[in-house]
Amino acid sequence: MTFRIRLTIALILLGLVPLAGVGLAIRAEMATRLEEQAAARTTALVGIVRQDFATAREATRARLAALGAELAADSRFRLAVGGDPSARRWLLDWAAPAMRLAGLDLLEVLDSAQRIVSSGHFRNEYDRPEPGLVDLIRSDSAGEALVSARLADGALPALVTVDAFRVGDRRFAIVGGTRLDSARVARFARGEEITVALTIGAPAPNGTAIQWPYLDAVSGAKPSRAAVTVAANPELARSLVRRLDRWLTLAFGASLVVALAVAWWLGRVVAQPVIELAGQAGRIDLDRLDVGFATDRPDELGVLARGLDQMTNRLRLSAARQREAERQAAVGDVARQVNHDIKNGLAPLRHVLRHLGQTAEREPAAVAALYLERRGTLEASLEYLEQLARRYAALSPALAAEPCDPAQVIALVARSTPPGSAVIETRVAAEVPRVRADAVVLRRILENLVTNAIEAFDGRAGRVLLSAAVVGVTPNRMVRLAVADTGPGIPPERLDRLFDRVATTKPTGSGLGLSVVRRLVTDLGGTVRVESTLGQGTTFTVDLPPT
Repeated sequence: MTFRIRLTIALILLGLVPLAGVGLAIRAEMATRLEEQAAARTTALVGIVRQDFATAREATRARLAALGAELAADSRFRLAVGGDPSARRWLLDWAAPAMRLAGLDLLEVLDSAQRIVSSGHFRNEYDRPEPGLVDLIRSDSAGEALVSARLADGALPALVTVDAFRVGDRRFAIVGGTRLDSARVARFARGEEITVALTIGAPAPNGTAIQWPYLDAVSGAKPSRAAVTVAANPELARSLVRRLDRWLTLAFGASLVVALAVAWWLGRVVAQPVIELAGQAGRIDLDRLDVGFATDRPDELGVLARGLDQMTNRLRLSAARQREAERQAAVGDVARQVNHDIKNGLAPLRHVLRHLGQTAEREPAAVAALYLERRGTLEASLEYLEQLARRYAALSPALAAEPCDPAQVIALVARSTPPGSAVIETRVAAEVPRVRADAVVLRRILENLVTNAIEAFDGRAGRVLLSAAVVGVTPNRMVRLAVADTGPGIPPERLDRLFDRVATTKPTGSGLGLSVVRRLVTDLGGTVRVESTLGQGTTFTVDLPPT
């Protein structure tokens, strides 16, 4: 698993896990608060409903008591219940205006046999028996009942109570009340949050505000129960929770996108420099110690890069010392070989000269003949020694690590380059310090690079720029020498193996030029690198430590 993937997973977990925890906690708290608020509002409304019905019940009882007292004191009522025909007609019509004056919707007067003697809501109810109504009302603890009374064209649902009065030794009941239907009950509701409903014939559900016995006088069904129920609307709470879920989902999605974007950005900012450092470090070996890690980054990656650069410098110095030790050992071997070869070449000369000396002492006249006789041996030995001299002269001399002026070497190289299609230019910054290097070797490096640049033009016109400048700050200050051309450039696939010993594109090249350049630069404690763009040109950069 790559660092970028791990970083992405870590950021996703870091962003989404706390958000999920907070979101779920908010959701649970919101649901709890909604339930508590709904319960509190329901309880408050139940109290309001009960108080309203209790107030209405007491008002109805007071009106019925007043009406009963009025009948008990009216002589016409006595005559009517005594059988007087004219008084009986008066009693038949008495309930309707009395009901309207009292503000009631149902009014009935019943005798002791529970027969209706006067009805205000339906005049034709006169003399009809209503068994069980009074007992049903009195069976309720509050003395109320819901009745579905008969009308001429339908039924009247009314909440009724009862009062009693006496006329002589006879007992009468007066039943009255107001209409109670779903429309009246719904007026108690508070918007969409709480619903108030009238239920008849079903068991009373939770949240019931008040219950009554119920009698359906129209159908004659057995008495049952009626209730007013108060309940919170669950759909409202569900709607709020669903909206919260949508917002949480959007927040999760946005957090996921942000986490992925931040992970991608951090992966590019952090992982890409590490990958580049790893790629540079992978190119290091004992033959390629010119890889540079110098950077101006102030962060930890900059510290790592500078550490790698210092390590490469130490490796470069160690490799230079090792090469010097190997060179000295090789020089010792060569010296012994030279000594051996010279001795072999001098032995015939010594023998001839000794022979000539002895002959000169004994027979001076024979010296000329002897010389002519041994002349071939002398010339062969001298030829052998000359061949040895030419052979050993081809070996590289030891570097003279003395301070030299890179500006003078650049000027010398520019003057010594043969004229042709390429234009040689120089650009040397002010106050470029000296470098500790063999001037001959430094010239050899620049001439090799300039020659390669000119040959890259292949007879076409072009420009080669030799420049010198100071880069970096102490202790990483370096003198930078650059050879830039306007040639065709080098393909990217060839850049990594450009300094290999056999890398060449010339029909007659051996591939040793740039490898020698890198070895010489490394021996001087510096680095060399190349940058190239197809169709625009190539730049070789040599960084050497100042004195």
